[in-house]
Amino acid sequence: MMEAKEKDNNRTILLGVYAAALVCFGLTRLVGMPIARMFDWAGYGQMRGFFCYIFTGILWIIEMGILRALIRLKLKERIFSIREGEKELLPGNRIVYITAICVLVILVISIQTGFRVKFVYDIGEKVTGYELYERIAVLLFNGLKMVWLTFLIRVVEALFPGKTGFSAYALLLLAAAPLGALDVFVFRIAFPLTYAALYLILPLIYLLVNRNHVKAFLLFLMLYTL
Repeated sequence: MMEAKEKDNNRTILLGVYAAALVCFGLTRLVGMPIARMFDWAGYGQMRGFFCYIFTGILWIIEMGILRALIRLKLKERIFSIREGEKELLPGNRIVYITAICVLVILVISIQTGFRVKFVYDIGEKVTGYELYERIAVLLFNGLKMVWLTFLIRVVEALFPGKTGFSAYALLLLAAAPLGALDVFVFRIAFPLTYAALYLILPLIYLLVNRNHVKAFLLFLMLYTL
């Protein structure tokens, strides 16, 4: 009885963290924007975008730190540690699948950017000093989006432990799909259809790397930024 009550309590905590993570991801920029306006004296307002991305990113890091600390404090299981089974070497067929997916994604995005590396495309050509600062901040900001995704995937996985196969993938879409929708409609990422599809692919990559969130994050970061 006590064990069932504890599981229900843990699930309530994880649901709260899940909801809070989505709110933080989608709305923190509304806090970052007025903070950025306080620095309009730098560059006569031309660096407002840069400061908005920077302060939103800083707030994101703080928010994730608080949510992670809450999980570690309230739950006995450390869901952000690498578990024993996740340390095993990947079989050859999985490496082939991952490589094929990565090559295909990078190729599709490269075609849309005129066969330029995505982060070079994002920085642009003939940008002024102020624009360069902002676009570099965007790259860091986009990297934090993948930290959010990795964080939320682990939370969802802890909510529904023991799932395998298609059911595991379907449940992980609870992490990826909402973030993808927010990225497309709130942050207005370039190539929205392509990146919406990418958010549906990333949970599959997580499963293919044997649920190792460190490996998954590095692949997420590469695909999202390149």
